[in-house]
Amino acid sequence: MSPILFQGIFHLYMFVLFLVITSRLFHQYKETGNRLAKYLGISFLLGGIEYAFLGVPMLFFPHEFVLLKITGIIAWIFVYFVLITAWTAVSYVYPKFPLKPLFVVLTFVFIGIIVYLVSPFVPAFINEAGIIDYADTPAMMVGGLLLTGTYLPMGLVFFYRAYKKKLYVKGITFGLGLVLNLIFLPISYQVNNYSTFVFFTVLAALGMTSIAIGVLLSSSAPTPQPQVQS
Repeated sequence: MSPILFQGIFHLYMFVLFLVITSRLFHQYKETGNRLAKYLGISFLLGGIEYAFLGVPMLFFPHEFVLLKITGIIAWIFVYFVLITAWTAVSYVYPKFPLKPLFVVLTFVFIGIIVYLVSPFVPAFINEAGIIDYADTPAMMVGGLLLTGTYLPMGLVFFYRAYKKKLYVKGITFGLGLVLNLIFLPISYQVNNYSTFVFFTVLAALGMTSIAIGVLLSSSAPTPQPQVQS
């Protein structure tokens, strides 16, 4: 299997996992009316679309480097809305959370990222590992920090509530998956050796698989309920 084919399949596998998690969260929303599940579901759906935007061109247009860079930029727009919807979900748990100031900060950060990616416009290329490189390493570092800062606290809340409800297998499965994904997914984009890329990518995929299993394990996910504002 060629490096680019493996890279494309990985992205489509992540797309499928995100859709599985989305389906579970939307199902919970329909059953309970929990808006937290609704907005987290939207966030995961947008994340899945982002992976599709990256994975499909790799498989069908692997040497159209300008097209790949353009789809990479579009993917960053989806990342922006992933974060917006995720933090909107947080506001249903903590109504006093300063959502609007955060949105302003995120908007300026992502405007900066897009400007960096288009000026000057540098097409994607195949790096030393044989995989597609979008020439966006600084943006990846910022995006990785933002995603970690968003989903790590949510994951810890999920793990804590699962533990409190004695859903130990569910909590451990989700927590272990979160750790694997948050550690190894960002690293996989920074390597210049194919075997190292495969190693980190497989660990990240296992992590997201574990998260999906954790979400699916019980029929009643331990999702935090909104607080009543006094």
